[in-house]
Amino acid sequence: MKKVFTGNTSSVGKFNNEWIIGDKMKKYPELFSKSTFIKWSKHKKGEERKEFIENKNLSTLVVLIKGKVQHLFKDKATLLEKEGDFVFYEKGVSHRWKMLKDSFIVTIQFLNKK
Repeated sequence: MKKVFTGNTSSVGKFNNEWIIGDKMKKYPELFSKSTFIKWSKHKKGEERKEFIENKNLSTLVVLIKGKVQHLFKDKATLLEKEGDFVFYEKGVSHRWKMLKDSFIVTIQFLNKK
């Protein structure tokens, strides 16, 4: 039988800056990946990334579970405000964000050969 692994995202994430799948999963080798990264994160209203950053290697999908989040790009802004709203951006896109309400998001980063 193939291995089945269960856990709690908050418990796993507290050891890895809220990442629950990725390349820094030393305590949870079942969740190790070099090509896919998943982050389960809760943020307080007013939290923000003030500086633009970019991921040179991975495309990103951010899904809003609850709250209200603004993502800012060099040439546009997006607003996630309804459950299930998402923003996708390819590798190399500079971005920053701000939490407009207490928010809960899931971030998925992956290698995109496109």
